[in-house]
Amino acid sequence: MRLGDKNFMINIFKTTACEPTRFAGPWSGWTHCLSGSLAIVIACGILSNPAQTTAQTLASGDVVSAVVDPGNPSVTVPWSFSGISIEYPDAFRFVGKTSGQINPALVQLLKNLSLGNGAAMLRIGGNSTDESWWNPDNLAKPLGVSFNIIPRDLTNIGRVAEQSNGQVIWGLNLGHNDPALAIELARAIGSNQYNPAVRTAFFEVGNEPDYYPGHVHYTDPVTGAVVYMRSADYSFSQYSNEYGTFAQSLQSTLGAAAVPLSGPAFTSYQYMQYLPTLLDENAGAINAVTYHRYPLNVCGKNPGDSDYPTVSQILADQYSYSIAEGVKGFAAEANSRGLPLRISEMNTVACGGADGVSNVFASALWGTDMLFELARVGVKGTHMHTISGGYYSPFKFALSTESGSEVYTPTVYPLYYGQLLFAQATANEAKLLPVSKTASGNVKIWATRDNKGVTRIVALNKDLGASGNARIQISGTYPAATLVQLSGSSAYARTGLTLAGQTFDGTMDGKPLGTYTSSSVAPSNGTYVFSLPKSSAAMLTIPPGTPAQVATRIDTGSPSTYADPSGNLWLADQYADAGTVRTKTITTTGSYPNQLFQTYRYGQTFTYRVPVPNGNYKVNLYFVEPYFGSASSPNDGRTGCTDRRVFDISVNAQATADNVDVCKLAGGADKQLRLSYTTNETSDSLSIKFDSSPAVGGKDQAIISAIELIKQD
Repeated sequence: MRLGDKNFMINIFKTTACEPTRFAGPWSGWTHCLSGSLAIVIACGILSNPAQTTAQTLASGDVVSAVVDPGNPSVTVPWSFSGISIEYPDAFRFVGKTSGQINPALVQLLKNLSLGNGAAMLRIGGNSTDESWWNPDNLAKPLGVSFNIIPRDLTNIGRVAEQSNGQVIWGLNLGHNDPALAIELARAIGSNQYNPAVRTAFFEVGNEPDYYPGHVHYTDPVTGAVVYMRSADYSFSQYSNEYGTFAQSLQSTLGAAAVPLSGPAFTSYQYMQYLPTLLDENAGAINAVTYHRYPLNVCGKNPGDSDYPTVSQILADQYSYSIAEGVKGFAAEANSRGLPLRISEMNTVACGGADGVSNVFASALWGTDMLFELARVGVKGTHMHTISGGYYSPFKFALSTESGSEVYTPTVYPLYYGQLLFAQATANEAKLLPVSKTASGNVKIWATRDNKGVTRIVALNKDLGASGNARIQISGTYPAATLVQLSGSSAYARTGLTLAGQTFDGTMDGKPLGTYTSSSVAPSNGTYVFSLPKSSAAMLTIPPGTPAQVATRIDTGSPSTYADPSGNLWLADQYADAGTVRTKTITTTGSYPNQLFQTYRYGQTFTYRVPVPNGNYKVNLYFVEPYFGSASSPNDGRTGCTDRRVFDISVNAQATADNVDVCKLAGGADKQLRLSYTTNETSDSLSIKFDSSPAVGGKDQAIISAIELIKQD
């Protein structure tokens, strides 16, 4: 999007942040909040990430203490996850203005982001998508078209993609409402005449069509009237019909295989909520789902305004974790249909960025965190937007021809450092690892393990005031680790940033300058400790070691991970198909951590299906009677608990325990009970069924407080 192009949103979608609003549609039950004028789908009041909280105690001098579980990797960071989005006219300038002469610094900056996990993917487009056309013959531009696309442009963009080993998402003009414009450009791109067709990932149909009613199309040369791309009453139904018409025209003319299409490139929840309908109505015509996200905006605002974005805001978890949570449902919808969802345009602040926010070190810390959060919720790719006239670009280029040839001098901005740190932390097809942490300030911990067995821990201190030690515990036996720092003089620093002692200030070729600097951190009893100053980041790289016993532990009913006193990490409740979760303060007796019994899942019949490697397992199930006869339930009117709650347990569809009465077996309410069984897993998913239905002679509701699966071979 161009600077100021979203000012009209203020009047269309203005509301109070976290004002409950409900929409008709397939997800009408969702509540959303608005940040200024940009919709963010969250639960009102969410400001922090519950998946990174626990009850650990901080040692003196620590700013964060965390436990990492290397034995339970979860999401694989997708191939070519972190990419770049460039407006058409900027792309023409950035790649090279002479046919065949490519900007080597751009190629190098893209290569820097490619570390064994796919090349950085380019997305060409933005508002310029709907203002461009294929014009190899230099014809007069029609009204509403501002930019010509000529053979040199396609050739040079294609060569940049080829030299960086990446692919391109090309924006097709939907705003002009003439399929012929899209067809001609797609035909040229797919012809192999100007660039290798294999370098095309998708064609993105239009740019933010949900805002067409406020996007100026042209000014009538006769009347002087301003004509917008669509009328004020433009609706989702009209858009869906237009998309279908365009897709049919493109596919019937060029062949479906030749034009892999993506969309809808919406940026508002008001339209994106209808994603299931769009995919149903255009089945086979959408090969990838695209969505645009900006956590803050300066649309219609000026520095000094009370609602002008700040560094404190962009560092707050609300603008990373909650943004990802708002995307989570859409990613799940796309993934359920076998479609990837890419955030094809994103950055810190919409409408060109905010000076002093989008172009300072804080944006680097936000960028790393935001990319991890989006990977966590199932997004398949991202593209940080860049534009010459804005403040939020990862990099820009100055062009000189004084020497008789094109010389491009890059300026690399803080956001790029954040992207680079993420790329290094997710190298070699890395998977995210569970983390449990306690912090005294705004600190996030992310952990990965790659396909070579290397573990990387990223510590992000987004706090403007709290400094101290980071204390990272990892189960198993591991050697000394290597530590690198991402630092600047402050969160407000524009230059002088370093990653591993190197900087891009003054680079001419896109490579960092200076000596690579790292330090060695030796573990003590499986714990690594290092300094984490305020407004900084660090990455700890741990070579392959000897993991602790392979185990999957689930603190059932709990919304967050928990590290017990032995350093075992219990995952937040997951993998259950039914039942209800509850948190209740209970003082239990027994030898196991009391924390495990503060939450539980109950129901007549429910099953946990836990993904685990095949093999022999010891299954430990933890129980307590939290209601009947419990001191925590003085009003239940009964003092006894025996024969009140009875249920069966099956492990891997084999009857394991009949008529389990927790109270009777434990000797009373509030007393801990562990039942242990063994099983052989051969299907990569170990199932545990709890059944208190009348059909099996059960009573009341089955219950479980914690599950522990320990691999025996």
